Amino acid sequence: MLFNAAHRNQEALVNMLLHHKANVNEVMNGGATPLYVAAQNGHAAVVRALIEAEADLNKAKLDGATPLYIAAYKGHEAVVRALVEAKADLNTAVKPDDATPLASAAHRGHEMVVRALVNAKADPNKAMGRGITPLHIAAQLGHETMARVLVEAGADPDKVMNDGTTARSIAERKGLDAVLAIIEKAPNIL
Repeated sequence: MLFNAAHRNQEALVNMLLHHKANVNEVMNGGATPLYVAAQNGHAAVVRALIEAEADLNKAKLDGATPLYIAAYKGHEAVVRALVEAKADLNTAVKPDDATPLASAAHRGHEMVVRALVNAKADPNKAMGRGITPLHIAAQLGHETMARVLVEAGADPDKVMNDGTTARSIAERKGLDAVLAIIEKAPNIL
């Protein structure tokens, strides 16, 4: 019942169920918890209520996705901030490609989520499968602002992917002069 109330953003019902000691870590649908479905749907008030009830912040679904990962992927900034403040694990990687919440948010272009994560000290150099970092993603997609945020957070523009590619070489190859200019200034920013 708590799962369904969290999924439907029924904050009053969630609070009532929690008051009556409902299982805050109830598992349904492939390992999803009430916190996971609330995070997935951007229900920030419900997420905060579940956090206060001591929901497991890092309880992953069977695919490895955590509440923070799904909130970052979906771009739910308020939910990300609530989970970050509650000390959710910032760098948990999700299979099959080992994407972190930061890499997922960078790929989807969620600038404010990326800012929240790097301000909380998410690792901007944590590589996914094949050695891909969030800065590689930003360079590949031509996300200038994202590249700037990541470089300012300490992303290494010369970190090498498994095939020898760097964010710098991606920007050069694609002719992304604005991204390249940001990457070229990296030593001065750091």
